[in-house]
Amino acid sequence: LCSKQECRHDGDAFCTATSEKYDVNSVCFYGGDLYLSVLETTESEFLFKLLRVAEDGSELSEVVTYLTLNKASLRAVVGGEEMIIHRGVVVLPYTLISMEGTTITGEIAGVTGTCLYDLVSGELTELPELEYGMRSNGRERFTGYGDYIYFNTQQNRKNTLCRYSLTDGTMEELELLRTYNGLYEVMDEDTIYYYYSGNRLFEYKITTKENTTHEAVFVSTEKHWNPVLNVEMETAEDYTCDDMMTDGTYLYTGHGVYFRKTGKGSLGSIVYSDGTEEKIKAYVHVYDRELNEVVKVELSTEPYLGYQEYFSVAILDGMVYLQTRPMVLACTLEEFLKGGQPPFEPLYEHEDVEYMKYIQ
Repeated sequence: LCSKQECRHDGDAFCTATSEKYDVNSVCFYGGDLYLSVLETTESEFLFKLLRVAEDGSELSEVVTYLTLNKASLRAVVGGEEMIIHRGVVVLPYTLISMEGTTITGEIAGVTGTCLYDLVSGELTELPELEYGMRSNGRERFTGYGDYIYFNTQQNRKNTLCRYSLTDGTMEELELLRTYNGLYEVMDEDTIYYYYSGNRLFEYKITTKENTTHEAVFVSTEKHWNPVLNVEMETAEDYTCDDMMTDGTYLYTGHGVYFRKTGKGSLGSIVYSDGTEEKIKAYVHVYDRELNEVVKVELSTEPYLGYQEYFSVAILDGMVYLQTRPMVLACTLEEFLKGGQPPFEPLYEHEDVEYMKYIQ
């Protein structure tokens, strides 16, 4: 993101593409600019800052320092959840481990916090800090919808879905069933889908506070040839929903596929007792608003890279992006919804980045 001609981007001279001054935690594109949540470390302080970078890479500016901490009081600063920007409000999560942040059992202990910065008014709001440790992740999985910022809180292994009002600054807990495990998606202003385990999907109505259980949703049907009967047959098995997302029209669920977490995906093989080996497959199952399966899409980097590599998937503005460490690939949503193996084409290649090839 540097537009200087002849710039080597190697840190010898400051440019908007490289600088040892900032440690970048999260990136978000909004309103024609790129925003970066960064950490600047001085001799005595940790400075949490929001930066703005021009789309053409010609300008970098500091927007706000949203948190300043004394280095002597901290043992570690851990990158928080991904920041989001919704209706001009930047959600900036952070995680801190104090000098005394290890319990007598050796567990990590600290706090997580969230700052909200209004790009228009310049107002900075700090939400109460929450416990962080082996049993508590604090706030996570932020989603902006309508006049609210939704997020999951995990304290002492209990998950609670909450939302923060951008109009009056209030927070409320939504009354989901006890089985809620932190995986949710906001379908519209009144509908939230959430997951626990097995093949059941839960639906919550905000206006009526009603929870509905949808049975036998996460069922994968596989076709195979029966040589004895000489016919093609179908078998149905439950599958695990590892992640899900929605674009308001469809609900996308991942089996071995992650939409929010980069560097993950299905890798490896199953070795059976007879010595045969089968590669683990990854799928995206697409459902309509009535939770009827529209299509099942098989995903693997092998057809595009020639080997298996960790990946994540993003669906945005009619396009589907397959992100790997060496390359980003893309296809249209229309092509993706045809099922099978999508016709991904290379969009961007990290030519100078070293990476590990995971070959199965």
